[in-house]
Amino acid sequence: MFPIILKALVLTASLETRAVCPQVFVNPDGIRNSSSLVIKGLPLAREIRSQVAARAKAFQDGVGRAPRLVGVNMGFDPATQVNTLHRKKLSKELWIDDISLDLPENLTSIEAKAEIDRIYQDESVDAILIHRPLPSGYSEEAVTSWIDPEKDADGHDPLNAGK
Repeated sequence: MFPIILKALVLTASLETRAVCPQVFVNPDGIRNSSSLVIKGLPLAREIRSQVAARAKAFQDGVGRAPRLVGVNMGFDPATQVNTLHRKKLSKELWIDDISLDLPENLTSIEAKAEIDRIYQDESVDAILIHRPLPSGYSEEAVTSWIDPEKDADGHDPLNAGK
């Protein structure tokens, strides 16, 4: 439905800087040549955000509500709090209804999974994002498997990751 667009929201947060990507070429004689490609992330991020905003607005016009993203914070991590503020700001700019769910760090895996399942069952939720790092005691692989690929906003689900 809408998670692929929300994945672009997550992606654009990391594109605001310049990156140097090494490229390696092998010519027909087997000689390797290398060069670097500078990626200017800000123009790319602006273009992606423009497309996301247009699609989110079209979604809202067609469905009668903004696409809804639920960001799940498991425990307290200062970096996650900063990421949540940034995500909420971007979501507002892009016509996305962004809800945060703060789960206590001391929840058992069964209790945490029950909360994720409850969110998944909510038909008004279009995408779910679980912030990392996870509290100690949680298996990254297990938590990732709790999110159905249809609502996996950050692409960590094994199906979305190509596994």
